[in-house]
Amino acid sequence: MSRIAQAYAGRPVQRLPRAFARLAVISACLTLAACGGGMSLSKIEADKSILTSAVAPDPNIAADPQAASDQATIRNAVSSANLEEVSGPLAWANTETASRGSIFDIVEVKRKSALCRSFKTSRESFEGVSIYSGETCTQQGGAWYMRIFKLL
Repeated sequence: MSRIAQAYAGRPVQRLPRAFARLAVISACLTLAACGGGMSLSKIEADKSILTSAVAPDPNIAADPQAASDQATIRNAVSSANLEEVSGPLAWANTETASRGSIFDIVEVKRKSALCRSFKTSRESFEGVSIYSGETCTQQGGAWYMRIFKLL
């Protein structure tokens, strides 16, 4: 053992009296409260200096991740459907969001150089049942994208 450790070995540890400890805690709390007392979160405003109206958000892109996932599932179902064999509503289900529905009134059209399919679909989720109309089209590389998806 070192000499310093030997000097303190066997001595009882002195504790502060409880009243003094409580006073120290209360004093620290009051000091901290005084530091933040003049500031309210309701007075904080967002910095709007970087906002621009030059680029409007795309209304066809879902801001909600669950709705975006459902749109991708619906797009995949519409784009992979064999329209010659589909005689009634086409069912879809998304296991990630637990949403499901039926796709109906699928019509294939040619828009400029792209192949598009317009449709209507129901969406049953925890939020309720809704009906949407939409259109999915092919890009130059052949991939499908959702061009229109709006609530009816």
